[in-house]
Amino acid sequence: MIQSLEKSVKPLKADIVGKVVGKSGSVLLSKTWTFGTSIVSARLYKEQWNFSLAMLEKDQRIDDTENSRKDVMLNDTRLDHIERNLLLLPPSGRVCTYNMRKEGILLPVGSRLERFSFPNPMLFEHETSSWMQKDSADPRTGWPLETVLGSSAKYGTPDGDLYGLLYFYVGGENGSFLQPNRKCQDAVSHLLR
Repeated sequence: MIQSLEKSVKPLKADIVGKVVGKSGSVLLSKTWTFGTSIVSARLYKEQWNFSLAMLEKDQRIDDTENSRKDVMLNDTRLDHIERNLLLLPPSGRVCTYNMRKEGILLPVGSRLERFSFPNPMLFEHETSSWMQKDSADPRTGWPLETVLGSSAKYGTPDGDLYGLLYFYVGGENGSFLQPNRKCQDAVSHLLR
């Protein structure tokens, strides 16, 4: 995915950043792209255009970002806090939650991780590669858990795989969002080719 963004989106953003060099930082700068019948438009301040390009730069080393994330999520000084929260969960929930803290990727337990070789630039501070979330951050807190937990038969995922169920639920919600916005989906697909 990042390689696709680097190949297709980065040159478009680099072109904009090159053109806004002398522009005022307090003015919204617009750009519209047309891809077949789809139109993508963005209005950002100069600093935001620069940041959007910087997010696609590969100067964030995976080792640095991963170490930073683990320093927050698995910090020894917070072990008591982590274990208290794990204690409240059933055994399968403990395994899933610890796995999520350790790997940092929302996937079913046992999924292969090889293809996830580049950190999500939205979760790290660009200059220092430091993890920007608190150690209490958990993707489960933003979704209706009752609905998610009741979907194991629908997705063929074990009841105890909390994050696996959430992975499929979030994917379904994203699909539901994109379905009526087919033009948006087509434009995004075109950019990622």
